[in-house]
Amino acid sequence: MVDWDWPALAKVAKLLTIDSNGKHSGEAGFDKTKAVQYGFSFQWEGHPNYWGAFMSNGGQMLVPGGSTGNYTAKVPELWKSAWQFVYDGIWGAEPFIPNGAVSGSADFSSGNVFASGKVAMVDMPSWYLCCLGDLVKAGGKFDFGAMPISLDGKVAGRTDADTFRIWKGTKHRPKPSPFWHTSSTPAS
Repeated sequence: MVDWDWPALAKVAKLLTIDSNGKHSGEAGFDKTKAVQYGFSFQWEGHPNYWGAFMSNGGQMLVPGGSTGNYTAKVPELWKSAWQFVYDGIWGAEPFIPNGAVSGSADFSSGNVFASGKVAMVDMPSWYLCCLGDLVKAGGKFDFGAMPISLDGKVAGRTDADTFRIWKGTKHRPKPSPFWHTSSTPAS
């Protein structure tokens, strides 16, 4: 069995990143300036804080700093590792993540890179399923996979408020989780 972690994702993504001559990222003769297909993208999840928090199983940049109400910015070490992973995936010697110019190009569906059929794996919430119609109509296929183990070696995930709902009329309404209550309660 292979641990499905971020280094394993990078290894597979490099094999799926192909240039116009059919060579993959890491293969002798691969031309990273002529990539026509990429192995991975965070797609619309493009904020560095997202990469850091998601890839390292949480963390925070603002920590209490002295007196009440004062905070200090401190970047967690695993966030720095996550940012380096993404940087290397875009700009490194063996890239596997499209940069912003490529992702925004018409060839890559103007930012909807997975639907372009030219990016093999993406990190996307389930609400994205609505946007796969063009890919399927063009004969493309997709499947689901587990996200990699966090950089701290633990299984991690995140909640996307766009898709987390408890129907008001449900017969056995559960109490909302502490996260949901906090994120949906107006500040007092």
